[in-house]
Amino acid sequence: MAATGLMMSAVPAAAQQRTLEPADYRQWETLGAFELDPAGQWLVSAITRVDGERELRLRRSDAGGEAQVLEHGRSPVFSANGRWLAYRKGVSSDEAEAAEEPVKDRLGLVDLESGVDSVLFNVSGFEFRDDGAWIAAHGAPASDSVGGDLIIMDPNTGVHSLIGNVDDFMWQDEPPSWQRPCEPRGEARTAS
Repeated sequence: MAATGLMMSAVPAAAQQRTLEPADYRQWETLGAFELDPAGQWLVSAITRVDGERELRLRRSDAGGEAQVLEHGRSPVFSANGRWLAYRKGVSSDEAEAAEEPVKDRLGLVDLESGVDSVLFNVSGFEFRDDGAWIAAHGAPASDSVGGDLIIMDPNTGVHSLIGNVDDFMWQDEPPSWQRPCEPRGEARTAS
């Protein structure tokens, strides 16, 4: 025991500690918000580095497998059916500074069954329908317009509809009255 103590004290203190360089500070990370999917199978967490770069890390809640890193991701939302993770995909701060025009976020969509991450179109917001079968993605308006494009998409098939110049949107639980089937009022009569 005494020999070990002597050996450690023989090594200069400066050799035991490494000086931190500026590049080391960029690697420091802060854990932000995290969310568990409705079925409890997946966990997504937001990570921000000291240099301002951010990412999302998606992993199985049982800690099996490696985390899937979604670079420059933010605002994650799981679908209610547990099949999809949607998020806003930005760009690095270097890319944003080099761009001549403001860079818009794009919709990122991860298929939780296959692990495939697709980055789709520009968005200013998005929302899954309550059952998770559809996603509405609202694009940023053009400079000469109030509203942007609204894309309603089935994430399973990629089939989508585009509605132009939409200012705001929300999912509706019941169809509007003009879409409901007609119900007869009173008694039906037949000619005799």
